[in-house]
Amino acid sequence: MFINERARLGIFRWRYNLAFYYKVALAFAFAGFTGISAQFNFYLPFTPVPVTMQVLPVLLSGVILGKHYGAMSQLIYASLGALGLAWFAGNTSGIAVLTGASGGYIIAFIVAAWVIGYFTDSYREARSKLSQAVLMFSGVIIIYIFGAAQLSFITGMGTREAVLKGIFPFIPGDIFKAIIAIGISSVLLPEGSYAIEKKNFNSKLLALSTGGVAITLGLFWISIAQIKTLEAFSLVSTVAIYSIAIAVFGFGILKSLRG
Repeated sequence: MFINERARLGIFRWRYNLAFYYKVALAFAFAGFTGISAQFNFYLPFTPVPVTMQVLPVLLSGVILGKHYGAMSQLIYASLGALGLAWFAGNTSGIAVLTGASGGYIIAFIVAAWVIGYFTDSYREARSKLSQAVLMFSGVIIIYIFGAAQLSFITGMGTREAVLKGIFPFIPGDIFKAIIAIGISSVLLPEGSYAIEKKNFNSKLLALSTGGVAITLGLFWISIAQIKTLEAFSLVSTVAIYSIAIAVFGFGILKSLRG
């Protein structure tokens, strides 16, 4: 490790004990990090959603700032952008961006940062490499779900088209960003307790259950994408089958959190 355990533990205890205004300042700093990352962008010819570097600071904000201030950093980013600060992708701003085709991804940043921060701060086992990998990819999935849903709603795309244009093109790049975030978190996160965690959880069961949810969602998206005409029976049966599978894995997640 580049930073020894004692130093890593000290960093996070320091962050936890910071005065409120310092924590808010860090949230603004990460909002700026997200805004800068949005400027590294380009568009693919077949989707209205830009490819950016934003996913990386979103994932790291939950790890470094925790659930409240990680989510706050992304709320600041979304709010100031909506109020006119031109730091959305392509130096754009305004409420129209949040309510437009790509707005769901920005809104999802808040949720993803909170989820990652919650687990990282609440459970010691969540700071292992395996758990961090699960959390980072879960954060990406959250962004995809919110983003594709709003893309479909705003543009009138069907589910199949929204998946093909709003999820699939971004998977390779987001895997790369998640791996970078996992590497950074493994260097920064302490293995020891910093006195705010809840009881331990079953990290292996959580990893398997969360992986099961991710795989099931992936198969669901692929199944929907392959249905050219969404007949009522085909749609209902597909949703029912995958909903049952997700419920089973969801039960596994809840059970893992109880130790």
